[in-house]
Amino acid sequence: LWLTYGSYFGYIRLVELDPKTGKRLHPTRQPINVAINSEASIMIHRDGWYYLLVTHGSCCASANSSYNIRMGRSRSVRGPFLDNMGIDMLQGGGKLFLGSNGRFIGPGHFGLLEVGDGVQKFSLHYEADLDRGGISVLDIRPLLWRDGWPVAGERATPKTSISSHTNGLAKVVDILWSPLEPGRGKRGHYGVPPEA
Repeated sequence: LWLTYGSYFGYIRLVELDPKTGKRLHPTRQPINVAINSEASIMIHRDGWYYLLVTHGSCCASANSSYNIRMGRSRSVRGPFLDNMGIDMLQGGGKLFLGSNGRFIGPGHFGLLEVGDGVQKFSLHYEADLDRGGISVLDIRPLLWRDGWPVAGERATPKTSISSHTNGLAKVVDILWSPLEPGRGKRGHYGVPPEA
């Protein structure tokens, strides 16, 4: 069990956790530095590779944000995490996973959603939706794999129907175009259940 953490103003670090307690397994050991110039890290394991995805660039400036999601991979959980050009993420490397496109500016904060039956999606937010006055919006997209790397699938259309395996009811949600407002991330608003 491993934890990645860190800040854009330092390193993305890695520590091993005790699966019984959730605390650091070796509290006196120094954390392992795995990336620089990034934040909001997550690690995915697939087909013998460890993928480190991070948010790079500047945030919190609406349409002027330069957030983007970058990644590297390693055969070892401890790294080094190299991009597709062989550059270590500790040296500023990082293959672009997703950048600004059209009306959606500053994608960041990748979150993996395991839907089941081998289907994966990912959550993220955009720092600005230019068609909605530059507000930050949530997005959920398919996660695909190509040539040994994760790839962002196309956006769903608005008013996507999601059915619950728990009660069999269908719910129509408007995820992409809903602003992130206080209290709106709760289940029943646009907090999407894992089976969605």
